[in-house]
Amino acid sequence: MAASDAHRLGDVGQGLSVALSFLDYSRVSLSNSMVGLSQRALNEAVAFARRRGESFTSEAATAKLFSLNMIGRGADLALLVHGGFGYTVEAPIERIYRDARSFWFEEGTAEIQQLVVARSVFDASDEGSGSAQPCGSTKTFKGASSAIGAANHSATCDSPRRCIVKAERSMRRSFIIATTRATSPR
Repeated sequence: MAASDAHRLGDVGQGLSVALSFLDYSRVSLSNSMVGLSQRALNEAVAFARRRGESFTSEAATAKLFSLNMIGRGADLALLVHGGFGYTVEAPIERIYRDARSFWFEEGTAEIQQLVVARSVFDASDEGSGSAQPCGSTKTFKGASSAIGAANHSATCDSPRRCIVKAERSMRRSFIIATTRATSPR
């Protein structure tokens, strides 16, 4: 393509040096773009790290509680299929059943998982009511009563936090009574 002398940049024979001088401006422009893109990448990484670092205690407790109930029912049914043979060392289900039962005590019992879930429900609820409610009230604490159903008591609470504390105390007493009865000589 031919261009007139009026449209030419620089002197004749200097085309390469004119083209290379344009690279200086282009490099500065590209550097600005790279700094901006780098900042965006950093912002995205920080946002992702913050989301990833959020507490998922309630979700973990819910997952453990669900899985615990699932393996418990599955192992029980499998043992029933095997009958008495299932309790012998020769049956693989014997080991599976024992392993399944061991999960009840790792990282907190089912009752502890229920309390963890209940605590997160209460923390998310509106604590500003100020009026006393029966513990586990589904009106005030929206579904949390089923999560703390194991602590079946009729005390009155004036806040979700106090209700949880009372439920925990009741469960501890029940546990102590049950273990004392189970270990005491008859």
